[in-house]
Amino acid sequence: MLRTVRFELGSVSVDLPYRAARLRRLTEQLTFIVQTWAGLPWPTHSRQGHPVPSPDHVLHQLGHLPAEPADQHRALLVLVLLLL
Repeated sequence: MLRTVRFELGSVSVDLPYRAARLRRLTEQLTFIVQTWAGLPWPTHSRQGHPVPSPDHVLHQLGHLPAEPADQHRALLVLVLLLL
């Protein structure tokens, strides 16, 4: 699922007329993934070696994304890449 969200984030372009709605939907999907994370231990570090915040912290970040779509897009992408 994370790879799908990552792929979808890559297809959200700046000039997409429904960009804000698409980012909201991707935020909902990522929130669902974090809330239902099961079967695997939560990662402590990303593949790049960066520390991964706790699930509660990720959910907090998802609930407080920036208002600007470009900043939302960037924040979502950072979170997804940390979890992959």
